[in-house]
This record gives sequence, structure tokens and C-alpha cells, in this order.
Amino acid sequence: MKKFNFKKAFYIMLAISLVLILGLGTIIFLNIDYIMFKYFITSRYLYTETLDQLYQNELEIDVDSHYYKYFDNLAIESLSDLLRITGNDPYTYQYTPKEHEDYVIWREEKAKQTVVEQFTENSVYLFYSNFTTDTYDYLINQIDFINQFDTLVIDLQGNGGGDLDVLFDLCGLFVGNNQVITIESTRAFEKSITSSIKQQIFVDKIYIIIDSHSASASESFVVCLADLLPDVTIVGTTSYGKGIGQTKINLTKGFYSKATTLEWLSPDGYSIHHIGVTPDYYYDQENILDYIKYGLLE
Repeated sequence: MKKFNFKKAFYIMLAISLVLILGLGTIIFLNIDYIMFKYFITSRYLYTETLDQLYQNELEIDVDSHYYKYFDNLAIESLSDLLRITGNDPYTYQYTPKEHEDYVIWREEKAKQTVVEQFTENSVYLFYSNFTTDTYDYLINQIDFINQFDTLVIDLQGNGGGDLDVLFDLCGLFVGNNQVITIESTRAFEKSITSSIKQQIFVDKIYIIIDSHSASASESFVVCLADLLPDVTIVGTTSYGKGIGQTKINLTKGFYSKATTLEWLSPDGYSIHHIGVTPDYYYDQENILDYIKYGLLE
């Protein structure tokens, strides 16, 4: 039986400990000014009523004199505000715990609006309200029904987007796997995103309805289908024009930070940012479904 080498294990643990200590020391050294300023303001600043007002205005919480505990969130909120104003980027911000809770509830309620129903004798209608796992799971359960029809009408009016993973899987349902469905461009690299979902929706013709509130993932979905499928017609008004994406990270104490981290391009390599998707048939009246039913389908 082989003896356990305590000496070797000791040196391994010593090396790991030294690496961790060195890493921690480096982090502290690189942030020493911030750490000192944080302690200085939260423990020594005279006008605490001003601090109370700042925390209330920016974070909408009463910190009860725990300035140090929430100082990082105050700093994140302030910098996010500056990024939005200076860079004209309204999509970079911090969620407070209450804001994030409200956002989750809003997404769930909006997802319930998604519906599939027969449109005409040979067509089916899909109102897709947002890009979430709830709407995707609902659509999966409707695929057999959708495939009974020759034509699919997809309504993306008011759909401001959602989760990129849902977008990628949804595109795959229509175009099949191993297709380039979008191109992501970040500060570090540019890469093609290929679908990994087997095609499951088979219709001969697709009409997509968009308006000025169709944005982000909605627009990416539209240009993906328009670039890769042979018979896609876009109807409505020019979409919002949001060709960038955000990444959300979990912070402590229930806070979240969301920042713009990428620009996406269509499968053919063009951007719709600040441009939008132009419909093949421009129509801005409320009876757009009748326009499609009696004007385009007949």
C-alpha cells in the first residue's frame, strides 16, 4: 500500500495558499484608493443627512446608517447613471432588489400573452410577447398544431426582446442546426453564433408583423429568418433599432448589474442598430391582421 506523502501535500497546500494570498494582495493593492475612500466617506463624512438622501434617491432604500454596507451599490448606481448619460446608453443600469423583483413579475405576466390560434383555413397565428423560457416552452407545445398549416403569421408587435439563449433556440426551430443565426461583436472578439436546435417548424410561408416597439431579440429573430429562409415577408412599421445586447450579473444583497457588452449583426453581416428593420409592406393601421388576412393572404 502506497504511503501518503505528507511532505508533498504540505508543499502543494503551501503553494496554493501563497497564490491565494498573492492574488488577494494584488486585488487590494489595485483597489486601495477605492477602499480608503469608501471607509473615509462612510465613517468620517460629517453630513450624514446628505448620505441618507443620496442612498434614498439612488437606491430607494433606507440604509439605517449602514453606509459602508451599501456603498458599493451607491457607486455602481452613480457610475451606471454617468454611462447612460455620457454614452447615451439607456440599457446599462443597476437593479435594486425591489426593481428586479418587479421586473421578473412583469416578464412573467407579459409571457402569458403569448398565444397560438388558427388564423385562416390554411394559416396559423402566433403572438409572441417576449423571449423567455415560458414563451419558448409554450411554443414547443404548439409545434404539432402549427405544422398543420401552410402559412404562419408571427406577431412581434410590442415585443422588446428578452433572453439571448431563447432567441438562439427559437431561431433553430425554424432554420435548423449548424446555421449561423447571428454574429456577436464584443471588445475582445467577433464570433458567429450557430444554432444547435434541430428544425421542428415546417411551413411554406411566414409573415412577420413588427412595429416601433419590436426591439433587440425580436429584430434579431426577424433578420435571421429573413436572411436564411426563402419565403419570409415582413409587415408593419420600422422596428425600434436596437442592435446591441446586454449581460446581467448577480451582485450581493439582491442587487443586479446590467451593462451593454456586445453588438450583434445579422447572418449576412449587417447591423440594424439605430436603423431598425424595414418592412416589406408598410402598414401602420390597427387593423393590420385584417390587412394580412384579406389583402396579402388572398
